[in-house]
Amino acid sequence: MKNLRVKKYIGDKELAFLLDGVSYEVSVELIKACILGIQSSLSKSGLSSVLDLISGGNKRALSPEIVMAVEGLWYHLHAASDFNESEHAGFDGNRGERGAYVAYIGRQIQAGEEFLKRLHLGGYGREGARNEAAQRLYGVFKNNMELLRALETSMKEKWSDEDFADMDGFTQKLERFTLVMWRTMVSIKNASKREMLERLKNKAIIEKIEEQLGAPIRRNDSCPCGSGKKYKYCCGS
Repeated sequence: MKNLRVKKYIGDKELAFLLDGVSYEVSVELIKACILGIQSSLSKSGLSSVLDLISGGNKRALSPEIVMAVEGLWYHLHAASDFNESEHAGFDGNRGERGAYVAYIGRQIQAGEEFLKRLHLGGYGREGARNEAAQRLYGVFKNNMELLRALETSMKEKWSDEDFADMDGFTQKLERFTLVMWRTMVSIKNASKREMLERLKNKAIIEKIEEQLGAPIRRNDSCPCGSGKKYKYCCGS
């Protein structure tokens, strides 16, 4: 009998070390945002899309160690219900240096944009595409992204060197804000998982209804689940 290797995530620092050998530059934050976006979008893309992001489209160039690590991260994030304070939110630059803060915020913006890109590929943002709770979370995330972009621009263009002199209190607030963004990503992912399970249950019921009717439900018909949406925007999406 074959021994099965459990795909367990090796950790951020270990993955970052492996990524140092990849010619196509990509951060751990970007990979995590990509995974969470795909898992939230309910689209047909999967782990292969993440490996394309890391390799620049040349998955064969990736080492087995990186592939195994990313697979472990995929399952780790799929099961995640929250992020703790040690994940993603910690400012890792020299306090008081403009470039360090701009780079940190830039990485969070890049990750957030990747997350939104994957959501939109799966239909998020389209009217009626998701339930109200998920849409509210989506709106919160987009608003927070706008705040980060405005902060980055302000730091680059308006802040003086004196503004960066005493940053301890600001750094703590920035870390908390970043943590909220990552927790919102996980909340969107978990809302999507619940919605997907509900749709699978509804589809099983709808198949029985179609069998009784002797005809398929049309895309523009009201969804039989009772949501009030068209079938194509609900259980038929």
